Amino acid sequence: MASSRKVATNENISTYGAGGFGRDFTVLSTWEAASDLDLISAAQSEVLELYDDAASFDDFVKVSGATANSTYFRIIRPAGVKGQASWQGHDGTPNNGVYIHSTGDDIVFDSDEDNYQLQDLIIGYTRADQNNFSLRMEDPGTFQAAVGVIQHHADGGLSAGRGMMLAGEDNFFINCLVQDTDRFGYDPRPGSGLFVYLYNCCAINNGQDGFLSSNSDGTANIVLKNCLAYGNGGEDFETGGEFDETNSTNNASEDATAPGVNERINQTFTFRNAGSDDWHLDINDAGARDFGADLSADGDYAFDDDIDFRTRIAAWTWDIGFDEYFSPYPIMSDREPDALVFGNRIVR
Repeated sequence: MASSRKVATNENISTYGAGGFGRDFTVLSTWEAASDLDLISAAQSEVLELYDDAASFDDFVKVSGATANSTYFRIIRPAGVKGQASWQGHDGTPNNGVYIHSTGDDIVFDSDEDNYQLQDLIIGYTRADQNNFSLRMEDPGTFQAAVGVIQHHADGGLSAGRGMMLAGEDNFFINCLVQDTDRFGYDPRPGSGLFVYLYNCCAINNGQDGFLSSNSDGTANIVLKNCLAYGNGGEDFETGGEFDETNSTNNASEDATAPGVNERINQTFTFRNAGSDDWHLDINDAGARDFGADLSADGDYAFDDDIDFRTRIAAWTWDIGFDEYFSPYPIMSDREPDALVFGNRIVR
């Protein structure tokens, strides 16, 4: 089993939150500067765990300059353990959890550092520049990943601009959601001869296209797998030939634009509670549930969990989008049992 959230070796954990709570840091950039180290030589990783001490934090940071590899690297994530009272992250919706909402014209989370991970935060921004982003991962960093990140524009202020921008080489968005931006949801730009990857991501109710395809040289090197787009003002997946139609697979759209093989176009999706921004799949969904590709052995980024840390079981068919549907009720069947178990004896 491989979680989409990477855990580093020898993690040196610092805390972030509001003043008066005893956290190590109250400004993201202060932690970034303090942890901007040669992590390989130090044989340690630097991790910042965020606490939900306030309704939102007006903050931003660029993670850049540390020397890292696949063993020793930097992570920003919520504090606590998912499923326990200590958990400070979201529940797969933008309605609770650590929320970083910048009111300036700076990118909320910007990075160009190898193997850096941003995990399970809610982000948003209010800015005058509609051409900027809430989250950007770019050159020269490789194998960066945003996992379980939700972008949500909740206020009625200035522009919400664009959503998440992915550039560079071998950078990833996994189990992410972008909703309610004024413009585009995802804007992948891998550059000449490079590849970027978006797996099990959702783009919902954005003002223009859900997934843009504006890579710099027009080559088809944007790989999308199990991505879902719904309710966007433009195309769900921008047409124009820049998605990798050979390696992209099992994407679903409300319109006719889902790219790749095994695509599901013109679909109707049923969500748990769209009116409350709960985009988990409903039991009655027939557009995305059980139509995904198994990525647990993917050659570029293998994982087997969803935005809620729930395991996507290989014996069942994966779902498209950030959510793997789970029924809280037992599944009933009229099939006779193959065997009965009494103590340690099996009767067939």
